[in-house]
Amino acid sequence: MPLTCQASEILYEDFEFLDCATISISYNQRGIAAVSFTVVSTSKTLLNSYNDLTFGGVSFKLSLRDITVAVIPGTLVYLFQMSMMGFGC
Repeated sequence: MPLTCQASEILYEDFEFLDCATISISYNQRGIAAVSFTVVSTSKTLLNSYNDLTFGGVSFKLSLRDITVAVIPGTLVYLFQMSMMGFGC
């Protein structure tokens, strides 16, 4: 007799993380950093702040320039593609 499960609701745990493979950092001639990355989340809104980040020992104070939100087709997962600007030290 095969084992079957009858679940009336789908259960999942919420998660949110910065996808490290998407991090891009560049500097203009005045030393202002342009930082972009993608946050993956099960929430329609971000659960965490991404204004104060540290990459490679450099602490960045950032402000949001642009954000694009998309859903991974066939999932409950959102992609937040963020473009930030600020200073790193």
